[in-house]
Amino acid sequence: MSEPNSRRDDSIDPIRSWSPPFEPLRPPVPYEPGAKLRILRHIPPKPFGGRYPLRDGGRLPVSLNMLRQTTVVDLCIANPPLEGTTLPEQSRELEVIELAAEDAFGAQLFVCSLDDGPETYVAKIYDPMYYEFRDPGADDLPRDVTYTADGDYSREAAAYEHIEATQRFCGTQVPKYCGSWTFDLPISLPTGTVTRPVRMILMEHIHGTTMLDFNFYNMSETKRLDVIARVIETHCRLLHVGLAHKEASQRNVMIVDSMEEQDMVERVCLIDFHSSMVYGIYEEVDQGRQLPELPPSPVDFWWDSGISMFGNWFADWDDIEEAWHHWLTERYGNSVEFGPSIWAADGQLRFGPWEDEDVQQDAELDGDDFHYSAVEKEQRLPAHSTAKRNRTDFEGDGSETPLELRNHKAMTPGNHGCSKGKEPERSKQNDQPLPSRSILGHISIGVKDYDSAKMFYSALRPLGLSLVYDSEAEGPSSGTRTLGYGPDKTQELLNIFEYGSEAHAPGRGSHVAFNAASRRAVDKFHEKALVYGGTCDGKPGIRSRYGPNYYAAFVISPDGWRLEAVCKNLE
Repeated sequence: MSEPNSRRDDSIDPIRSWSPPFEPLRPPVPYEPGAKLRILRHIPPKPFGGRYPLRDGGRLPVSLNMLRQTTVVDLCIANPPLEGTTLPEQSRELEVIELAAEDAFGAQLFVCSLDDGPETYVAKIYDPMYYEFRDPGADDLPRDVTYTADGDYSREAAAYEHIEATQRFCGTQVPKYCGSWTFDLPISLPTGTVTRPVRMILMEHIHGTTMLDFNFYNMSETKRLDVIARVIETHCRLLHVGLAHKEASQRNVMIVDSMEEQDMVERVCLIDFHSSMVYGIYEEVDQGRQLPELPPSPVDFWWDSGISMFGNWFADWDDIEEAWHHWLTERYGNSVEFGPSIWAADGQLRFGPWEDEDVQQDAELDGDDFHYSAVEKEQRLPAHSTAKRNRTDFEGDGSETPLELRNHKAMTPGNHGCSKGKEPERSKQNDQPLPSRSILGHISIGVKDYDSAKMFYSALRPLGLSLVYDSEAEGPSSGTRTLGYGPDKTQELLNIFEYGSEAHAPGRGSHVAFNAASRRAVDKFHEKALVYGGTCDGKPGIRSRYGPNYYAAFVISPDGWRLEAVCKNLE
């Protein structure tokens, strides 16, 4: 095989390595404090990309062959955003005040003011020049940042316009929307100076903290549950008015808490709608869709995914799964504000308005069972299956009395909710099959800190690995503190040993890969790993160079170990 740079034709050598090119013409990020921009009101084109269908007049990504032979500067000049409609009579002067959030992979967020006024806003700027050129799902491949940025803008603007039209959410559960805009930036090229258009939206400046960064350790359980309830209720209410958020995670929830002595926070707000989908924009998407009178039940949408998204917020519960299901059932099982759960009290699947097959396919949400048809769901989880519990499972266990979660421990850093003397049960949501006999017996990993490792490796539960051994379960031991993970107590596949400063992870080229039963399990593992202290090393996605169905995600543990979850099933 020739050297990587010996030829330019990717079709001849499709798997050669790639790294971001040298970009001598790319200017520094212009959005520094004090920078001023003349912005014009802009009506974006119809949303595209993501879950939206491909339409004439839209655009496709630049081919991988072309991407591997270009620079970001050339890509941005050759592929400006779709036109939409610019309204030059509506212009404002924007001044950048400070960075609001840093995201090397996507849009840029800045706190700003308009026309020298005292009020501050957040500008979300979809400038592909400063998107990460490296594909976050495959770090040795490029991505079309112009297609990504333009799609992000079109989808997020469509979502906010739809929400604003409902007159129900903006300024409360969702940031107040201040419109979509465009501006021009100059760039110097060898052939002269040219201008390029950049799109953006303006939003209310929320003076709060993301749920991911929020310090909840000293909050009462009532207050924590209030936050979680408001998140999942907003999610379901938005779906009811025709908007699927599709990016539910702690980093996309803002919390304003100025009432520290109260049992509720001041405000809980969903943000970041760049992955969302609005029903009704395209006739095919909306055809036959009849919304029920009430929003869908949070019991159905959050039965499983709530554990992975909010698990660290109630890590002091002895049995997180049971307590979560108990709370959901008590709060929403007979709610008059939400529709009935499709799971009836007798454990039988109930066919309802949210079970329409077209709606299910259109409203597929990350981390829930909504994308299964009613028949598939019944086959997957038959009545009284141990894979999914229902209200009858709580009879005689406090379901007829006020909610009381038993055996709580103090919520303090380092206490991750494993009771002394109690072996954590294997997840009842596990659809991971037990592995057959393998030549590989187990893997051992050295870590610096037992407590942080115990928290982080609980992210393996979606992959079928639970904590099956804990040297400290019966009290402090005199030896090396050890954790063991496996599908059950007879198959301990991963051992964790605390060695303090002597523990070192291997360098690049070494990693541990875990098979997942579904792509959904890969997504859950990735999200939980980031919540529990890991670092993203590759978002969930297809790695086509390994195979057409190779769906994987990569994370780096707090101790530097690179871990992969992969599903090779056709879905």
